[in-house]
Amino acid sequence: MRVLRVGFDGRALASPAAGVRRYSYELFGALASLSEVSAVAIGAPAGTPVPPGVERAPGAASLPTNPGWMLTGLPRAARRAGLDLFHAPSYTAPFGGPRPLVLTIHDVSYERHPEWYPHQRDPVRRAFYRWSARTADRIITDSSFSKAEIVEAYGVSPDMVDVVPLAASAAFPRPDAPAPAGISQPYVLHVGDLHPRRNLEIAARAVLQVRHRTLALARLQLVLAGVDRGVGG
Repeated sequence: MRVLRVGFDGRALASPAAGVRRYSYELFGALASLSEVSAVAIGAPAGTPVPPGVERAPGAASLPTNPGWMLTGLPRAARRAGLDLFHAPSYTAPFGGPRPLVLTIHDVSYERHPEWYPHQRDPVRRAFYRWSARTADRIITDSSFSKAEIVEAYGVSPDMVDVVPLAASAAFPRPDAPAPAGISQPYVLHVGDLHPRRNLEIAARAVLQVRHRTLALARLQLVLAGVDRGVGG
């Protein structure tokens, strides 16, 4: 049986964005567990945890910036790794890297609402995201809503965008797990850092409506698990 070598940007495993780290670790760890796939982390920083079964491949010399890595170091290192497919797990693709190229775009809120990301107003950065979307062979996203946003924002064909919903890792508690200290059931759990773009206000309104309409859920709570990035007061 031929084993498919799937490479990815190993720096995603050390991303400052916790969601990107989690997505990359779980996705490529799951791929590595398949007998017909060999997952290869390209240029993962020293000391970065790599999922069991994932092969480490060294990076290559590059300019000392993230764009520099995408322009120089990552493409060279990926070509040396002898890959059958490259998967870029976080919005941007390497220039001149191996093909076919799969790109994950979780959302395009930075394109649709640049006011939420002051640094994303940089036209060069946003052009890079657009270029990555338009040059990928396939795009993966998390929801039908995000697919529609990607198609509208970047003018790509809907046929090249696949919706692959996210799933909870085994690391998360089971539904029957005890509630955290000070929290009583029933509750709705939001996991993730708290940003204005999360639209937590609508989640709170939904919980209140359920409490008012359903007697059995009159004590329903909204529990927020994440670092407050500007929502709370």
